[in-house]
Amino acid sequence: MKKIELTIDEMLKRETFRDVRLLAGEKGLHRPIKWTHILEVKDFDMLINGGELILTTGINFPGDLPTQLTYISRLVAKQAAGLCIEFGSSITSLPPEILAFADQQHFPIIAFEKTVKFVDITHDLHTMIINRHQRMLSDLDQLSRQFMSLSLESNGIFKILQEMHGYFQQPVFFLSEESKSFYCPADGKDQESILRSVLYSEQPEILSGRLLTANGTVFAVKPVQVFEQVRGYLCLQISDSFYDEFFLLVLDRAGLAVSQILLRSQTLEERKQHAEDELVRSLLQGKEVRAEHLSTYVSAAVHQMHYRVCVIPLDASQSDKTDWEEWKLQQAMQIRSLFQKHGCIPALSTSNHEIAVLAFFRPSETGTYDRFGRIIETIGQMKDFISSTACMGVSSVFTHLSKTKEACDEAKESLELQRSGISVSPFYEKLGIYRLLFTLQKSGLLDRYVHDYLYPVLEYDAKTNGRLLETLAVYLECGGFKKEAAQKLFIVRQTLYHRLSKLELLLGKDFMEPVNRLALEVAVQAYKWQTGQAVEHSSFMQKVNGEAVGVICNAHTTF
Repeated sequence: MKKIELTIDEMLKRETFRDVRLLAGEKGLHRPIKWTHILEVKDFDMLINGGELILTTGINFPGDLPTQLTYISRLVAKQAAGLCIEFGSSITSLPPEILAFADQQHFPIIAFEKTVKFVDITHDLHTMIINRHQRMLSDLDQLSRQFMSLSLESNGIFKILQEMHGYFQQPVFFLSEESKSFYCPADGKDQESILRSVLYSEQPEILSGRLLTANGTVFAVKPVQVFEQVRGYLCLQISDSFYDEFFLLVLDRAGLAVSQILLRSQTLEERKQHAEDELVRSLLQGKEVRAEHLSTYVSAAVHQMHYRVCVIPLDASQSDKTDWEEWKLQQAMQIRSLFQKHGCIPALSTSNHEIAVLAFFRPSETGTYDRFGRIIETIGQMKDFISSTACMGVSSVFTHLSKTKEACDEAKESLELQRSGISVSPFYEKLGIYRLLFTLQKSGLLDRYVHDYLYPVLEYDAKTNGRLLETLAVYLECGGFKKEAAQKLFIVRQTLYHRLSKLELLLGKDFMEPVNRLALEVAVQAYKWQTGQAVEHSSFMQKVNGEAVGVICNAHTTF
């Protein structure tokens, strides 16, 4: 690692320290020296700040062992860099207990064997410290300009990391949950995984100040922010617990350059998303869009692919946020990443209440149910912005962009059935009879169909509360088996026979013939669907009759 601050081991190589002897604290020779201080008093706590090399003639050094231990321990507690004592008339040696304690604390104690001029020592060391500080400022300025220059180049984040690694000769990482992560050197993959697991461990206290320890390795960390939101972490490995502020200053400058890159990327992403949003919205509205135009934002191969349209409902309250545009972009990026992760090429349009996704995939790829099933499962866990338990409606497979509006309608119909509690499948092709019911509803014939087959039963229930519609639904569901139907209705068989006789009078003795039975089953499912959409029985009867039906208008059939 490149050293900026002067350390004890470098100091000992100076000419002014040629006649010295290291008494203790060999493992602390890496300690940095921020300044020197001549100390000849016992009460020094208010005189040093930490990092000073203490010079003393020992004239006031304590004479008894307990006081000497206290003196050294106070120096250690104040984080002094080390202690230099001139052996002579005042003091000639130190007790073994003092030296053992210093070794234990990695606190260097150095003895001058001959008389020295402290003024020469302080002048020499202070000159070095000031020169190195000036070099640090020069290097910092040069690195800052280099970082900003690299931020304008392609793959700028990685090049910034390369510059830091070349300067410090230590591994450096940029980790993000939203975008690609980088590390240098190339063999830092294992460290990257360990560091990520610690940074994103959902333990805020794990990052104490600017230091982070991962698997025994210490890192200096700089959160990279864009508009006061943390978008990632810049991490520089340090070789020991003693490091200077220069590391943090370089990290700050590098973090600023990386944030500029992320800001530009976000701005470009917003512009791209806006253009893509308009294009997809045009497709969903049935407007003609050429595949070549869409391939500008998605993939050049979309005209060779199949696609499904997926509609994801959003929590409408989110649109009231002051940062709605930022929130919308974040959710769109999250959804886009999810579809890409499962092998789809997505094109999105986001409104206040839903995200519509054109999910392209190659015709040769199989297992689309599994793929979209995994996507649905993941989206269902994103309760921070999904509006209901129905998390996504999925259209059937299409090949031509001219059918996008039809595909979108299918996805919305699937979503509508899920919300009503009738269908549990998000896939349109698995909706069964409800696909026909939607067609009847669009044509305006659904109400008439239900009226033609169920009106006598509904009218009877409204007048007598006879529960004939419930009985009919269960009886059809049980395939005409009376014992099973009675058990599901929790009635005795005689009561069931009585109700079935009423149904024969109202619907005809042949109502269980295959053709009639199928028509009734469809009508019952259609009625369930309508009431499941909060269509009150009273309004339904008014609609099919064209007039109020007295007591019928106040009834409501339940299943």
